[in-house]
Amino acid sequence: MPPFARGAPPTAPSQPAAAPVYDSVIIGAGHNDLTCAAYLAGAGLRVRVLKRRPVVEGAAVTEETAPGYRASIFSYLMRILHPRIQRDLDLARHGLRVLPCSELVSPVSREDYIQLSGEVARTRAGFARFSRRDAETYPAFDTHLAQAAQVVRKLLWETPVDPTRSDCRGISETLRFAWKYCRIGRSLCRVLDLLTMSAYDYLREWFEDERVMAALAYCASIGTLAGPRPPGRACVIMHYMMGKGEGAAGWGVLRGGTGVITQAIAAAACECGVDIVTGAQVAEVRGRDGRAVSVVTAGGDEYRARAVASNARAPHVYLQLLDPAVLPPEVLREARGYRTSSTAFKTNIACERPAPLADARLRAPRRRPRQPGLFHLHAHRARRGVSRARLRGREARPLVAAPLHHLGDAHHRG
Repeated sequence: MPPFARGAPPTAPSQPAAAPVYDSVIIGAGHNDLTCAAYLAGAGLRVRVLKRRPVVEGAAVTEETAPGYRASIFSYLMRILHPRIQRDLDLARHGLRVLPCSELVSPVSREDYIQLSGEVARTRAGFARFSRRDAETYPAFDTHLAQAAQVVRKLLWETPVDPTRSDCRGISETLRFAWKYCRIGRSLCRVLDLLTMSAYDYLREWFEDERVMAALAYCASIGTLAGPRPPGRACVIMHYMMGKGEGAAGWGVLRGGTGVITQAIAAAACECGVDIVTGAQVAEVRGRDGRAVSVVTAGGDEYRARAVASNARAPHVYLQLLDPAVLPPEVLREARGYRTSSTAFKTNIACERPAPLADARLRAPRRRPRQPGLFHLHAHRARRGVSRARLRGREARPLVAAPLHHLGDAHHRG
């Protein structure tokens, strides 16, 4: 990227007398929006970001939930902030500090648990108490996933090709992509397995103990009613590996909460010359000749642009901000059928003291876990829990992910 240029900090809405034409206007100021803005501005383009709320945030936000307690309101861990983005935007210089959250405890009964660690040897030792064969298999499994994750990290930077295009440009792009990755070979087959197989079938090829498999498949059931059995859920297991490489093995806790991510990217974007406007609720996206040409705020300000980008909900953008009359019928049909319901909710708990690690539900006085950063409760009941939730609309013993942020971050309590 070109060297960052000095930019202005987030400002209140303002409209010059002669409104400029931006190369891009971006609706929203979450971490995805700001990353897009920083890269565009770093390439020399003129970019303006519009944010409805008076502060820069998104899903990665830290707020005070009780006097003296600050918590990550929505997203609670850092998992797939690409290492290249961290380096390109120099996020460490802007305050990003990642603390390892790679010690995970998954109770399998009232008296025992499985511990997963960023250290292969520690995970092997935990598996050996349940299956010696699974303990011996785990290092090869870890390497297998790491190689697949490495391929996916590279693919994340590629513009997807359309193999159905028959024109010269489409064929050329497909051949160029295939030639670039022709040496991947078996690694690409591993990725295809992860994309198509169920989490259960994928893990069954490696492990024999159901409790070990449940501990590894917990992420395939988080935030969904799919459970570990449906096809395609195996790819979620790879997400654990995707976070490795920059400051934490596996998942990471942010010093100061996940809001630090948004603030660090915003600072980098401002250095690059991005103009961030807060308190600017978008009321309309105007189009002409089949493309978006400007954005109008609730206050009446209009910002013209060669391109408009948005990370807002698709139904909101296509059915409320845009005039449906200018959209193709197939786009309207897909926007109206777009579902954004969730099966998860989050609770922030402010404790007067660190939670005990050997309580009634984790009674392991002789083998007390070493500073676990994350507990997953009822992972071994995930499949049954999903079935009951589908029938009843809720589950009495849902899958619970409980990160203990206080163990490594005195600035992030709760």
